[in-house]
Amino acid sequence: MKIGIIGGGFQGVCVALALAKTKQHDIEILESGSKLITGASNVGEAKIHLGLVYAKDQSLQTATRLIQDALAFGPLLEDFAGVPIPWSKLKSNPFIYLISKDSMLAIEDHLHYYHTVDDLFGRHLENGSHYLGERPEHIFDPTPNLTESYRDISVAVRSKEYALKMDLLIHILNKSLKDINNIKIIDNCAVKEIITLPQGYHLEGYCHDETWKSDYDVIINCSWHNRLVLDAQVGLQPEYSWSHRLKYRLLIKGAPANVTHRSYTIVQGPFGDLVSYPDYPYLYASWYPSCMQEMVSSLAIPADWQLALGPRKTSKTEDIARDTLRSMDPIFPGIINSEVIDVACGVIYARGRTDIADPNSALHMRSDEPIQKKGGYFSINTGKLTSAPRNAHLLVKML
Repeated sequence: MKIGIIGGGFQGVCVALALAKTKQHDIEILESGSKLITGASNVGEAKIHLGLVYAKDQSLQTATRLIQDALAFGPLLEDFAGVPIPWSKLKSNPFIYLISKDSMLAIEDHLHYYHTVDDLFGRHLENGSHYLGERPEHIFDPTPNLTESYRDISVAVRSKEYALKMDLLIHILNKSLKDINNIKIIDNCAVKEIITLPQGYHLEGYCHDETWKSDYDVIINCSWHNRLVLDAQVGLQPEYSWSHRLKYRLLIKGAPANVTHRSYTIVQGPFGDLVSYPDYPYLYASWYPSCMQEMVSSLAIPADWQLALGPRKTSKTEDIARDTLRSMDPIFPGIINSEVIDVACGVIYARGRTDIADPNSALHMRSDEPIQKKGGYFSINTGKLTSAPRNAHLLVKML
């Protein structure tokens, strides 16, 4: 069976590797760029979520989903790649959760949620599963730090949650792809039209700026920016309201020494992240009120967003960087003097049409079914990076 995978991001590569394990298919990855896994996965904080940030979802549906995904993340990737992965070399410093003084949740509600998620983690930790090479007894310190070390922060809670250094993981996955004979990578291939045939699908578009077309038995849409546009051509649409958001991030160096050996997530007020890695000079920094720039509810992202996604430095990116560091300085004194190495942005797709400052926003949940199907056409909403390997595993079972 000939399978076309639209999108060579992290989700598309996971799907290709998972399908290749069955040795039953000829697989083509149709990537619009010149390299694989160069988009959103490289711009986000790359945290492997355990649900701690989603305390507004008191139903625990999001936490349950993300814990299952996180515990499958490492074992599945090692199975897909066919090699052990040195997680200790990829992991960030562990996250400290800083609860804002103007949090949408009371401190006791936060702490109750963290205890509940900790119990959930223990119940889902099965033989053979692990969280990035670890099997911790607890994923957060039950004794919060109530000191006033951080301005504008009520409580600091240590966790066992990590982000990943994606460039090293991408290198491992790309090396595995090269050793698999039934995966073909077609780069600079932009799919523009999908036509449903009596048996299979006909795709048309452009490859290296020339007209391109090909037929497939099965299509798996893992595209990030154009997924909904292509889905609509085969009669699929999300069963809920959605939005696309354009969000920036900074890479900085020269931050104060007291923040370079920890990672932080500021929650339930103005959200933010500061991610550091052992023996790595740069920190990831994002302050949501400064870095989230635009939000739309259309099938396609605006054309000017495509330009923003390119590697360019503008007065706008300089303003975003300045405002981000100025806003984070009250929490991390001295960070305003850090050197900005890079500013980049990515597109976030999620349920909901009101922003995260709305306590009732659907953005506070990530529990939707990840895969839609119509005939031999599958569309994967990755959700969080955390979910991509398990999404791929579920897709193979559906086939």
